[in-house]
Amino acid sequence: MPGIATTNIVKSMFVNDKGLSLIEILIAIGLMLVVVAALTKLAVTTLNTSDASRIRSVAQEYADAGIDFVRFYRDTNSAEFFALGNGDYQKNPSGDGLEPSQCSIDSGTMKEGCEIQGVVINNATVHLYQVFRISGDATRKEVTVYVLWNNGSSASGYSKVETGTILTKWRN
Repeated sequence: MPGIATTNIVKSMFVNDKGLSLIEILIAIGLMLVVVAALTKLAVTTLNTSDASRIRSVAQEYADAGIDFVRFYRDTNSAEFFALGNGDYQKNPSGDGLEPSQCSIDSGTMKEGCEIQGVVINNATVHLYQVFRISGDATRKEVTVYVLWNNGSSASGYSKVETGTILTKWRN
């Protein structure tokens, strides 16, 4: 029968009863290593992105809290707040007002005075720095709160988030 002979020839071309050759095994191992390496890189990238997002989220919370602090400061010490000149400020040591900042957002110089103490993210201490930039006149102040942290990769070495508001002298 001619059909059976053709089937046997085709079968003998694609089926090797002797098993896998060394080259086939090496190719299979190589492909598996490429897949494992790609999955490992993906996992590491995902973890790094997750950590960076977590730090950015915490920094944004501190920036928002800074705006709340400045509102409270304006409401409790209005004359002192509206007497502040244009410039960068940090919380004073007692935490109830502002003083000229030792930190410079523009030059990327961060010092202990503007550091937010005790920030732990993912079981590691993160150094966050809070700076209040104030501009305006005696009845209206534009306030921007910056929170910076050392990321070790950007040109300035710091990443930052910022949030702002405009505060007016609404009480006499």
